Amino acid sequence: MAMRSICVSFQGIAEATTAAEQEFRAVSKAIKAKADDRSEITTKLGQLIYALSRLEELLIELRTTDHGDKADILRKINFYAESFYLLAWRTRQAFRHVAGLASFNCPGVRMVRNDLIEHPEKYRGYKAAFYGVGPLGPMMKNPRSGFFPNAREFYRNLLGMLACANAK
Repeated sequence: MAMRSICVSFQGIAEATTAAEQEFRAVSKAIKAKADDRSEITTKLGQLIYALSRLEELLIELRTTDHGDKADILRKINFYAESFYLLAWRTRQAFRHVAGLASFNCPGVRMVRNDLIEHPEKYRGYKAAFYGVGPLGPMMKNPRSGFFPNAREFYRNLLGMLACANAK
């Protein structure tokens, strides 16, 4: 995968995080969300932006580096990919506690978080879930675990839920 295709794969994901943060600020005032809930969600959305930007930088570094030892870069990619899934799930859970907002579903994030990160013993033992980088981004050991599709699904559903709340 060339550097251009990595950038195209990330296109829209970081912007969606920023859009979600802005949309939530508007919605949270309208539904009178508690200050603690607003703070938690805003913090998680900011952490997601950071994790995604670092992940994008590392994927570009992986593709453009000439040195033979890419193991350190891959460990960092694994860290930020897992961080994204854990933060995305926590963000979803935080939204569930805000009165006046409907829940939103994110099956790709849920599957990776539950089956591959949090409870691997139930599904595949304690073998490493991360196995490299492919055309769908950092890959976990599951056919539905393409990072880019899962991240897009998460933001599409999050933004849809916020748009519905804003329309009320």
